[in-house]
Amino acid sequence: MRKPISQIFILVFLLLAFQNALFAQKGKPTPPATTSNATPPVSWKTEMVQLQKNIYASAVKYNDINAAKNALYSLIDLDPTGGGTASYKDSLLNLFYGSQQYVSAVLLGRELHDLDPKNKSRLAILALAEQNLGVYVESLDHYKKLYDLSQNPSDLYQAAVLEFQLQRYLECNISLDKILSNPASEKEKIYIAYNQQQGQECPLRAAAFNIKGYSAQSMNKLDDAKMMFNEALKVFPEFELAKNNIKQLENPQPQGQGQTKAPGQK
Repeated sequence: MRKPISQIFILVFLLLAFQNALFAQKGKPTPPATTSNATPPVSWKTEMVQLQKNIYASAVKYNDINAAKNALYSLIDLDPTGGGTASYKDSLLNLFYGSQQYVSAVLLGRELHDLDPKNKSRLAILALAEQNLGVYVESLDHYKKLYDLSQNPSDLYQAAVLEFQLQRYLECNISLDKILSNPASEKEKIYIAYNQQQGQECPLRAAAFNIKGYSAQSMNKLDDAKMMFNEALKVFPEFELAKNNIKQLENPQPQGQGQTKAPGQK
């Protein structure tokens, strides 16, 4: 018996549709298989950052200051907004000061201080660099700010030394009185240089009395000066500089040959 024509058309239509669907499926590209532990490719910048970190570590290890600075410059440029940029600049600041590049240390130190005025380590290096450059007014301002943050009498002592050198004797004595009223001044030590190439560690309290002696001597109050130098010796009997200062008072040298600069700078 013949099948109806309508059924034949239906069978042909279904067969063609199946073939078209199969062809379309074969024509589609198969996506690559993925795994959950696939490692993303490392960018060239990441590789360069790691390379410069390795160079910096090797340069520090072998005390190659110039190579270390160049590596830090590259790291700052490669990672200008990364979390490690501040530490790169902090390291560069330390290298500048350690290699006595005080101008560079001041420029970078001021930039970093503007970004974070309460960072004590940066502020200390900035004040020291300015002090070594002889920029005493700016250094004094930064030592005072540092003392406000740290309340460390050694920082105030450095400010007092600068106040003496700037001939601000009233301010100098106010600073020294604050130091002497602080019990920490008896325990804290400071290195004092004398006779150009000699020096010794002494209590901060003795050093403060010694500066008070210089201040009184500069104002021609010689009896007060001798009393302050003796007070320094009471605190620290081995204080060579105070002994020398008393000798100079008792046997004054011709003008221009005496002590012209207060000791105690870092």
